[in-house]
Amino acid sequence: MTEYNIDQEAAIAAVTTNTEFDAFDLDNTKRVKKATALQIAAFSRTAAAGHNLTATSDPGAGNDNTQGCGPLSIWLNTTNSRWWICASAATGAAVWYFGGTLIGTGAEPSGLLTQFGNAALGSNFGAFAEEGNLYRNVGNPIAGNGADTTDDILDGFVLPASAFDQAKRGLQLTFQGKFGATGNNKKVRVWLNPTMSGQTVTAGVISGGTVTGAGAGVMLYDSTVQTGNNVGWSILAQLFKYGAGGSNTQYAQVQPIYGATHGGVTLPSFLTLTESAGINVVLTGSSSTTGAANDVIASFSEANAMN
Repeated sequence: MTEYNIDQEAAIAAVTTNTEFDAFDLDNTKRVKKATALQIAAFSRTAAAGHNLTATSDPGAGNDNTQGCGPLSIWLNTTNSRWWICASAATGAAVWYFGGTLIGTGAEPSGLLTQFGNAALGSNFGAFAEEGNLYRNVGNPIAGNGADTTDDILDGFVLPASAFDQAKRGLQLTFQGKFGATGNNKKVRVWLNPTMSGQTVTAGVISGGTVTGAGAGVMLYDSTVQTGNNVGWSILAQLFKYGAGGSNTQYAQVQPIYGATHGGVTLPSFLTLTESAGINVVLTGSSSTTGAANDVIASFSEANAMN
């Protein structure tokens, strides 16, 4: 091995693939052997360096030095297309920092926080969980009811299983549209996990078909008979998880508007939907007496998700 007694920059420039270095174990206490720069570079690209590039979940405190991990080890969660870097691999207390995601495919972990202004991190209300649009549909129209008196599906989506895995996660739901230019009796309803017939589900979006009843789910909101003639309507609803994870407990409340008339606010609903399964959120419209097509038209649907 050639000994260098030169400044750091010159030393780096002088390294060749055959330059030898002392190699130590992960806790830096025992010299293992001499290693060339080429061997070190090859080692740093392999699982032997503690990298896990084929993981299917995020790392935790137990992914530590007993698994060959060490500071600067890379962990790639291939399921969610995101990666982590190890700051400490202490036994049973490994610390991993979130590194980033694959743009357009990966998802950030739900526990990520955003600092509020310049508030001190760790202080009360100094940071907040992320929120944003989970589902949005806009159309002219999205759909209208058919020439029948049934509850025809205007729009809907499937909330994935385990989305409500802990308290205070939730959705702000908005549905908007208009009533046809008739004085017919009309109804708008919002359902959760209803019994459906003839519907299509494509990439989690529910369209077509009818709702035949609440089934094992619930009718979250019923407008009752409305006779508005060529007026707009809007339904705002909150659907949130409360209680322990896996307890199948949710809270909901709704605020409707028909034309210039505010429908007030409903009483709170406390639901027991199964959280380990998908939850179907469905909007229906009907010409409940006449059976005239397009008496109820949907133009906008949105689900804003809050962690």
